[in-house]
Amino acid sequence: MEAFLAAIAKVKGNISIQWISAHSDVKGNKKADEVANEAALGKTSGQRVLLPILRRPLPISASAEKQTYLAEIKGMWDHIWQESPRRQRFKEIDPDFPFNKFRKMRNQLM
Repeated sequence: MEAFLAAIAKVKGNISIQWISAHSDVKGNKKADEVANEAALGKTSGQRVLLPILRRPLPISASAEKQTYLAEIKGMWDHIWQESPRRQRFKEIDPDFPFNKFRKMRNQLM
């Protein structure tokens, strides 16, 4: 935050930063959402119009990194499971097996 404030201090003119609650009827909020969505899709301002501090890549979100990692691990597990001889034996279990919870878990794996 300090680096951001220092960068703003170097800009000539007035800069106003204002918090606006989401999903409200504040004028301009809809446009702000549209611009934010465009930025999320990679449609950004040119380098020359950005403040110097905003010209660098943004840090990676820990949450996004974790989701990517977990999806990658699940993909690896799916591949290993598809090739596993246990999968074939598991498929041979009687579909009328009496335990519903077990059957539900089994169906989620396949």
